[in-house]
Amino acid sequence: MSAPAGRPERDDWATLAEGAIGLGCVLVFISLFLTWKTLTISDKQEYHSSVTLGSASGLNSWGILTLVFLLVTAAVFLSGFVSLGRFLERLPVPHALVFTLGGAGELVTILLFSHHYQGSLKFGFGMALVGAAITFLAGVVALLRPQAASAPRRPYDHSAQGPSSAG
Repeated sequence: MSAPAGRPERDDWATLAEGAIGLGCVLVFISLFLTWKTLTISDKQEYHSSVTLGSASGLNSWGILTLVFLLVTAAVFLSGFVSLGRFLERLPVPHALVFTLGGAGELVTILLFSHHYQGSLKFGFGMALVGAAITFLAGVVALLRPQAASAPRRPYDHSAQGPSSAG
């Protein structure tokens, strides 16, 4: 089955990569507001005790850079669905590369966050890590399957004429 005139053909991998990138962005966004780590001070050598000071979410420390990577990735992703201006449509690099680098940036900043504070990791951290990994891997799939990145989904143009039944 061929695509309507003016629209490139898409395959199942392209659709899967698109959905995965969206899922990864949503997971990272939600995780930013959850607890990533409990903050503790411990003196286990002398007193064998630790004191919990509080918790840190994804909006602390390296998590701010995670938010920046997320915003860039999400803006390029959403440009395939809604009109965000001509700038995003004319990027000098393929969208798949932005998704891959955005996911990689999210992963790096999340891992740096885990080493920045002393304490135990929480559910929000795991959720962010999974979301960033999904975004990165889907970006790699989109790079390997060029039609996944070069054919963003757009609302169907009802004015385009399909094949005529006369004949």
